[in-house]
Amino acid sequence: QLYVDGDLIGNTPRADVQVAPGAHQLRVVRDGFQPYEVAIRVTPGQELRMTDIVLQELKP
Repeated sequence: QLYVDGDLIGNTPRADVQVAPGAHQLRVVRDGFQPYEVAIRVTPGQELRMTDIVLQELKP
């Protein structure tokens, strides 16, 4: 699942998510895996691509 600023956007893979310029928090979660979180800053007109995000499996 993909979250932007705490709001569920949908399931991955996801393309063309538009956000307003400014600071944002992205989070990718999947059951059984460590969540991936990153802070980004988007400038007006900027296109940002995030690919090959690898989630680490949780150890029992």
